[in-house]
Amino acid sequence: MKNGLIKSFDDGGIYDAYGIDVSERDFGLTVKLLDKSVIDVNHIRLSAFADVVDISASSLVEVSEDVSFAGGDDALLVKGLGRFGSLDLGSGDDYVEQLGHLTVFGDLSLGSGDDRMITNGVLFVDGFLDGGEGDDVVGFFSLSPLLKNFPAAKIKNVERTVQLKGSWAY
Repeated sequence: MKNGLIKSFDDGGIYDAYGIDVSERDFGLTVKLLDKSVIDVNHIRLSAFADVVDISASSLVEVSEDVSFAGGDDALLVKGLGRFGSLDLGSGDDYVEQLGHLTVFGDLSLGSGDDRMITNGVLFVDGFLDGGEGDDVVGFFSLSPLLKNFPAAKIKNVERTVQLKGSWAY
């Protein structure tokens, strides 16, 4: 989507859609938001297979409830701004690359599988960053000379954390 807007209201406002649900398919789905795209919905739920959600640097995805992926080796690439009620990558060997701003008001669950996540530290999780079952790695990096903070008490079920670059307090 390029320079687009998907907005839904539960009171029947602009569109009838309450959220984005993709199911009953036998192929992976890539949702790529370019330029100044905006999605403001109640939920995004993707079913099985390898799905990718790619949020460009000038895009905004606001989801009041959950963003959930089902089984498959999924990817979430956040270069812009994402605000989610909760995030669940489901089962599979998933990948999260968070280079923009990501706020999760609940838990950020990588799900079962050997998951990888890289974060620039502009990550705010009210619940837990939960690696789930499997061999999970979370890498922290920052190009800023300023000290970045991420509370270690908010991380669980992650087998390895790696400080890739920058100054961090955990």
